[in-house]
Amino acid sequence: MAVYTGKETKIQMNMTEPPVKVSNIERRLNTYIIGIFFTLFILCCAGAIAASINMVDPMFIDAWYMAPGSYSAMSTYQPGNPGAAGTFSWFAHLILLSLLVPISLYVTVEMVKLMISILIQNDREMYAVEEDQISLARSMGLCEELGQVNYIFSDKTGTLTQNLMEFKKCSIAGAEYGRGFCEVERAIARRQGRSLPNDPLPPEGLDRGFNFVDERLLFGNWLTSEDSTVIEDFLVNMALNHNVQVEYSKTGECTFQAESPDEGAFVTAARNMGFFFSKREIKDVLIKIAPPNAPVGDGPVRRYVIQQWMPFDNNRKRTSVVVKTEEGALMLLVKGADASVMPFIDKRACPFFKSTQDHIDKFGNQGLRTLVFAGRKLDTAKYQQWNELYKKAALMADGREAALRYWFD
Repeated sequence: MAVYTGKETKIQMNMTEPPVKVSNIERRLNTYIIGIFFTLFILCCAGAIAASINMVDPMFIDAWYMAPGSYSAMSTYQPGNPGAAGTFSWFAHLILLSLLVPISLYVTVEMVKLMISILIQNDREMYAVEEDQISLARSMGLCEELGQVNYIFSDKTGTLTQNLMEFKKCSIAGAEYGRGFCEVERAIARRQGRSLPNDPLPPEGLDRGFNFVDERLLFGNWLTSEDSTVIEDFLVNMALNHNVQVEYSKTGECTFQAESPDEGAFVTAARNMGFFFSKREIKDVLIKIAPPNAPVGDGPVRRYVIQQWMPFDNNRKRTSVVVKTEEGALMLLVKGADASVMPFIDKRACPFFKSTQDHIDKFGNQGLRTLVFAGRKLDTAKYQQWNELYKKAALMADGREAALRYWFD
């Protein structure tokens, strides 16, 4: 016995016809037009009934000047035949009273829509300063389309928020970088009755929209730090460990096309700190490393060769890439959530492990999304052994993804 088949299946039951979306203005106009046509019909019927009654009146029967054949003969003059007279009179009244239908009303409504679309485009509150873009009303019925929204369903993942990531703070070699406050800190301060100072303005010469402020990392000042080697590894990781594509406009301006906004934020941050991801080839990645006090995006080019790349998935929760430098050195770069990266770090080889974990907890309490960058140098002989096993796993027909994930972990 088969049940819930055909029209009773869940798919068929959920396949309803899409509703016809009509704005309140169009709904009222349709009501008014129907009322006007109904009034016109009543007036024509009243005129036709009056004409039928008049055709049996002796006064109209003796009206010789309206008889057929005369100069002013009318088809509505049918003495002794009120039915024909009423029918002709009904159409005559329809022609005479057709001016009741407001044809210009629709033209007036369209002009109002045009004016509203112009007001939307000139609204200063909808002007995007970062992109220097005004609001575009691509349809004159935009105001009506917005008025058709009755319910908004959202969840806690930020459906109605702007999906924008900014590089605010970072911790490198146990030192915290980044000045300013996030929204959560300001909200806590307001509840406690405290007022926090405004964030410092970014210095001139950086990309528009990049609001990270810390003179120790910008304009090549990190080269004077005692931990300059660790900082360089961090910036190289940000500039290489991603699958972002770079596009150039006719004017030479670059745009990063990223699958997630956090990767775009990291690549932008690396660019403004002197490591510009300028070009991606088949396996090679070109990075422009700016010297001290050089403009953003300038500097000599350094080539890195991507040996293997493991993208982010729900199991690993991190991205990994093996790169080869121009000197022939091999490096493993990892980026991911702190829970998926910190357990793999050798605490004996990382003297600032505890301070980094403290900064991660601090950034999380401030409402910031935290990611961990890590890496290590690879021995060439051990890498060759591992690469053979990795290639075999890549050629497996069944269980390929699990095998690749196993060997990369």
